[in-house]
Amino acid sequence: KKKTKLSASSGKFEEVLSRLEVAEREAEQKTFECSSQKKTIAILEDKITEIRQTSIEEKGAYMDEIENLKSNLRRLEQVDSINALYKKKLEETTDFKNRIRELEDQVEGFMSQIEDNEREIKMSKDYKNLYKGLQTELAEEREKTMKLMVENNDLKAIMSDKVADIERLQKVIEIRDAQLRKKLNENRYREDYDEDFENFNIRGPDNDLETLDKELGENFGEFGDQEDSIQKLKVENDKLKQQIRDYENSILQKLENEMQKKDSTLKTSQEDMIRIQKRLEIFEKQNKDLKVEIDKLRNNEFGMIELQNEYKIMKSERKATKDKITKLQAKVKSLEEFKMELDRLKKTHADLEDEKKELKIEIKETRALLEKHKEENFNIKNKLIEKEKELKYSNLMKFEIEALKNKGSDQNNEKITQIEKQKDDIEKENEILRLRLQITILKNSYEDAMKLHDSEIK
Repeated sequence: KKKTKLSASSGKFEEVLSRLEVAEREAEQKTFECSSQKKTIAILEDKITEIRQTSIEEKGAYMDEIENLKSNLRRLEQVDSINALYKKKLEETTDFKNRIRELEDQVEGFMSQIEDNEREIKMSKDYKNLYKGLQTELAEEREKTMKLMVENNDLKAIMSDKVADIERLQKVIEIRDAQLRKKLNENRYREDYDEDFENFNIRGPDNDLETLDKELGENFGEFGDQEDSIQKLKVENDKLKQQIRDYENSILQKLENEMQKKDSTLKTSQEDMIRIQKRLEIFEKQNKDLKVEIDKLRNNEFGMIELQNEYKIMKSERKATKDKITKLQAKVKSLEEFKMELDRLKKTHADLEDEKKELKIEIKETRALLEKHKEENFNIKNKLIEKEKELKYSNLMKFEIEALKNKGSDQNNEKITQIEKQKDDIEKENEILRLRLQITILKNSYEDAMKLHDSEIK
């Protein structure tokens, strides 16, 4: 499962890398546009020197255009800084990808070792003895479960008896209330009421009303404690729900603030476009006025030549402003695309955080398994110590066998066969324990490797 999750995470990282490469390309295009705009600024500055001789109004218009271009340059510089950060992230992701590949290779090596060991265990001759031991353990566990079932049935019978007692007490209380109401309605004397109350028995001659009242008080006290505990749990659950809601609201507010900032940047760019369009309208009005003046001055040859030159200059300026508008529109589109890419990256970041939470849960589970394996290793070591003692005892038995063989009698031969059987059983159990130790050692080594893997992922 971990291998499949690592492959899935590596695929997601490759998608992120591809998106970052696309972002780098767009950044390079924007830097190229920045260099072209710098050239245009230099050309405009040269034009400013020429325009100083003509008029102050045209000079102010060109200065406004230069300021707008400088603001665009600042924005492009901010984009360059963002691209530098993305390059750093790309380098970090490549290093992380290499680490993941190394860890995958290590995991494959460990998996091959585990498969080889499992094959050796399956091929061992003592597998039947292990199977018998497991059957005995299962039988013991079944006996335990049967005992627990019997105990549960006894508890159910006790609960049913208590419920019957409670119902009986409720009926007795109703009877007593009915009798009291009858006596009050008939307006009898207090003495007669006391005598009847003393002679009235619920369960029999041995039980009184006082004992019943005590039992009822105890039962209602237990129910009251349970209701208090339930109310406390409800209050705690309400507090936890409020904390979760507050946390979700804080996250939503942060995201809304970020989106508002981005919308403000887009609004500023749109306002710049509107200003440029207004200037174009002003230029068109000026062109119309010039055409009227040209019609008036057609009779004057000198005036016609000057007006034609001015008209050509105005046409060239109009084309330049249109080109600037198209460039700004392209920049606005690029900013919108950049916003879409940021949203995609946020989604991938959220997916990665979910995977991180899943990995944390798996790490907790592996830690619990490690603790279990440690306890098993400790028990197996104790068993090995006991088996070593039995081996020493078997060595002593060898000397006894040799002594009995030297004597050479039928009884001795029977004893020898019994002792040899005991010896074989002890040796088989020792081999089984050794195999279990090897398995546990390999599991612990694999789990240590997975710990290192998790730490590197963190």
